[in-house]
Amino acid sequence: MELTVDQALLHAIAAHKEGRFECAERLYREILLAKPTHPDANHTLGLLAVSVGRPSEGIPFFRQALAANPRVNQFWLSLLNGLTKSRHLDEAMQAVTDATQNGLTA
Repeated sequence: MELTVDQALLHAIAAHKEGRFECAERLYREILLAKPTHPDANHTLGLLAVSVGRPSEGIPFFRQALAANPRVNQFWLSLLNGLTKSRHLDEAMQAVTDATQNGLTA
């Protein structure tokens, strides 16, 4: 039985929460093969990268999520977290400006 994108995302998020990171990553990537601009799959794959100590790898996924929907505060906050953990402080400062211009609120 093949899963819909929404079903695959739910399975990926559940695996992520359960600490089954390899399974979650595989599912997120399968979703992105089908829908490369899927904002939630990009965001959660970025979160997974940060959570396993690879924040630099998460940054492009956060940027893709923001390209799809720049009005989601959590996407901006996740990007800022990834940038600061990767010590990309100049980029983080620019992201704060960009986030504010896109309506990020405290």
